[in-house]
Amino acid sequence: MYVPRNSLLNRDVAEAARHGRSRRPRNKYGVTFASAMLVLLLIAALVLQKSESKDQVDASARYAHDLAQLWNWSDSVLAGGAKKAEWTLRFDAVLSEGMSLAQLSDSVFANADGVIKTERIVTNGGNSVSGQYTELLGESKDAARLSLHQTGQSDNGMTVILLLESGVGDSTEQGLQAALKQLGSLLAKMGDEWTLTMKTHGYSDKQESAKTLERIARGRILEQYEDGGTRSVTMSSDALLSSKALGHNRHANLQVAEHSSTETARSELTIGVPLISGDFSSVRTTEERAD
Repeated sequence: MYVPRNSLLNRDVAEAARHGRSRRPRNKYGVTFASAMLVLLLIAALVLQKSESKDQVDASARYAHDLAQLWNWSDSVLAGGAKKAEWTLRFDAVLSEGMSLAQLSDSVFANADGVIKTERIVTNGGNSVSGQYTELLGESKDAARLSLHQTGQSDNGMTVILLLESGVGDSTEQGLQAALKQLGSLLAKMGDEWTLTMKTHGYSDKQESAKTLERIARGRILEQYEDGGTRSVTMSSDALLSSKALGHNRHANLQVAEHSSTETARSELTIGVPLISGDFSSVRTTEERAD
């Protein structure tokens, strides 16, 4: 059948062919764009994963640096040096979804072979577990005590507090650093985030030891008050890496409380980084130390 060159049929065929040719490149470009987006998403995920891992590494290094600084400063102002003081490391963490306090307890109290040697005490309806932490800090009567406390539930998981408390004369800087590394690494594996505050408590034979600490730490006073013979000073020191927001665009990283005894010439000192967690007194009661 003869079809004229300018007929509607010829125009329809030509139009269809033209659209067919134009659609093929668009499909090709669409696949290329989708592939490029997938590659970008994978790269972004890897960068985010590396960033989170770097943050955890940086946190451990930051806290290790601050612990070393606090040990050195305490060695200068406390009677008998830092070894004669009581030490507390407090870890605040959020466990990953599905992780339990029981799993955390089994992990922190196990030795290198995975064996749990210490007797654990469960209290507070199963929300608190405590026991001697002897793997790193010795077997003495005042051996360090580790307690775990479930404090609540967040959108990301269970919130917990780990308190490592050592008795007088039982701590060494090496042991505390090892405990920080071990517990921090464990929390990084079991949780999404963790922070650390550290505190030491002891006595000084010198007057105005808080001012001495302020001088050697080159601290800038942000807040201070006196009440009942106790003077508390909150400072910011460039020698420390961690900090705590106080509000009004201020960040503190060193706090010292000095209580002058009316019975002796000694001063009772509590020093915290970035702030003092808990009270200003000894981590153990008089009855506990006498047992």
